[in-house]
Amino acid sequence: MQTAPIGRFEVAPENPRAHRDVENLEALAANVKRYGLLQPVLAYAGPKDTLQVIAGRRRLAAAAVAGLETLPYILRPKDEALALGLAENEQRVGLHPADQATAWARMLDGGENVTSIASAFGVSERVVVQ
Repeated sequence: MQTAPIGRFEVAPENPRAHRDVENLEALAANVKRYGLLQPVLAYAGPKDTLQVIAGRRRLAAAAVAGLETLPYILRPKDEALALGLAENEQRVGLHPADQATAWARMLDGGENVTSIASAFGVSERVVVQ
């Protein structure tokens, strides 16, 4: 895995997520700000020394909002990156709300407080308490 300045990254035109909405970006950015980027983006070499992000568009946007200066990435040849980007998006399954609640309860048991959890995950304190 490598790192590069965040300004070198662009969203690849072939990114499988054609809808460029930034759903829950603030929540992801809060998490990235607190914990860093936990999963690198997947990119291929683009024109003019750019890195074209084929998987990790939301991570890239959240890292920018969080103020990260560099970004971890995995570089693959373009045709391989296209296949891997699609595979990553097809295999994604969201966390069940009950599992999220259990994880937050464990964090509370471990000494975290409601305010810090809400801040880290970009949700209201009410959501954490519920």
